[in-house]
Amino acid sequence: MSKFRKVMIGFLLIIALVCGSYSAYYFVKRAQVGKVYEVLAEDAKIVAPLVIEEQAEEKEPIPIDFEKLWEINPEIYAWIQIPGTTIDFPIVQSATDNNYYLNHSIEYQEGLPGSIFTENRNNREFSDYNTIIYGHNMMDGSMFSPLHDFRDAEFFSTHSEIIIYTPEKKLVYEIFAAVGYTNENLLDKYDFSAADMRQSFIDSLQDERIAKGTVNYGEKELIDKQLITLSTCDDTQGARRYLVVAAQKD
Repeated sequence: MSKFRKVMIGFLLIIALVCGSYSAYYFVKRAQVGKVYEVLAEDAKIVAPLVIEEQAEEKEPIPIDFEKLWEINPEIYAWIQIPGTTIDFPIVQSATDNNYYLNHSIEYQEGLPGSIFTENRNNREFSDYNTIIYGHNMMDGSMFSPLHDFRDAEFFSTHSEIIIYTPEKKLVYEIFAAVGYTNENLLDKYDFSAADMRQSFIDSLQDERIAKGTVNYGEKELIDKQLITLSTCDDTQGARRYLVVAAQKD
């Protein structure tokens, strides 16, 4: 064996070792970050729900300990649950960088699976017409991966609610659409303050050139309701999004 060949084999072995070490580090790190959310889902729940009183009138109990969450990260401002799924996470929003939580956990650890987050172009009161909530589609089934289960018509019909908790209130939304969609940023594409743009978004969900899923409007007047749109990567169509859209119940 020539000296050159020996050097090349040694060089390739070093690269293999480095790549193997990095891969091992990556998956261990991702598992550690993912574990944060499993623990938090238990620790943040209040066993005896806090009853918020205002003007001597009892409100819906808020079973999330936001004071405890704020000790971890003061940018946590809500909690999302979809009953019957593993989606049970805090929602966070950066005041300065809309991409930060795409690649950082709520404990500021860099890397996947990131966080469930909104852009700061949406307010934190869920009073905007359409609040866009982002989460990664993880191969291990975590974060927003379960959104793809809504492709199944039976699953769609039996998992119709999304619950949002804020420190002040509980909001309940009814899912009416689960579709494949373009990769465009919805807040860039639509001015949701305008009625015609709201209608354009709703119509786009039904457009067969875009939508490859289920849309069930029922008797809803969707232009005048508050919506939430859960957005993740579409695992069947490359650089596209998969959206689950819900309207706030009266």
